[in-house]
Amino acid sequence: MLVFDEKEHAMNELEKTETRQPAGQPVPTPSPEGSEPLSRRAKIIGCVAMVLIALLSFFPLATLASSPDTHAGTIEALDKKAADVTALVGASTAASVATSFFPGGSGISGKLLDIAANLGIVLASIYLEKYLLTILGLAACRIVVPLACGLGAVLLLARLGESTRARIRGLVLRLVLLAVAMVALVPASVGVSGLIESTFNYDASAVAEQVNQGAEAVGEQSEQAETSGSSSSSNHDSGESNPLSDFANWLGGIGQGVADAATGAASALMNGANSVLDWAKGAIATLVESFAVMIVTDCVIPILVLLFFVWLINFLLGLSIPMPSGPVRGLRGRAK
Repeated sequence: MLVFDEKEHAMNELEKTETRQPAGQPVPTPSPEGSEPLSRRAKIIGCVAMVLIALLSFFPLATLASSPDTHAGTIEALDKKAADVTALVGASTAASVATSFFPGGSGISGKLLDIAANLGIVLASIYLEKYLLTILGLAACRIVVPLACGLGAVLLLARLGESTRARIRGLVLRLVLLAVAMVALVPASVGVSGLIESTFNYDASAVAEQVNQGAEAVGEQSEQAETSGSSSSSNHDSGESNPLSDFANWLGGIGQGVADAATGAASALMNGANSVLDWAKGAIATLVESFAVMIVTDCVIPILVLLFFVWLINFLLGLSIPMPSGPVRGLRGRAK
């Protein structure tokens, strides 16, 4: 009896199922989580949003990002850095010219000119940052963001496989993060450089002023050495005497005055040469230190900020953006 009751219950359940589901239609199966297709209305709204974002980025945001008024504080900081580097170039050139007049100063003068030439690299990097500040913002708003919006619209409208959709989603996310990094790279690097300089109390303009004052003092010393003894030939008596003897005395006075002037200049140059060379060595050390600080703050810091952005994106979003490994491999090769 129990067996017949179970069979009858199963037949009743089957009849109920057939009456609920119309004939000719398959029984629906629940779809896995997250794979429900979007409705047509949701796709249209998403595409309209993508178009609006692309238009806003291409026109008003691009104009705002490329305007110098938007980055007035950053541009002012870069202009101050450029002025400091230019002052250091002028100071090293002046020191080179001042030391070239003294015995043994030709080698030091050449070193000072080399420092001035190397500071030109720092000046070029500062101007590059200044130009990239507006160019990167313009490129991000008019190229990268509209491209990401176009790929997002394709992702909404096209019928693609799950693997293709995952790759496109990852590409869209990378493009958005790339746009953010392009806009924030130069302001972030300038801010970090300013923080380092304020922390260690570094002032390039004070260094340039100090070297310029030393160069002026050396130039005055050189002029005094060249003109020493020249006043001894300018004092002559105007009393009556024999014209022939006066002429002979005059010639002798000129010769003696020239000899005294030459001897005085040579002795002054030799006496001041050691002090000038010592000052020039100190000036070279100060300028080299300033050059090293500017290389770090204006050339290395922007690269490190970019690498930090790449690492942060990889860490937070689990992406696999490759990090540059060329310099590391080069160092390993040199070590071997």
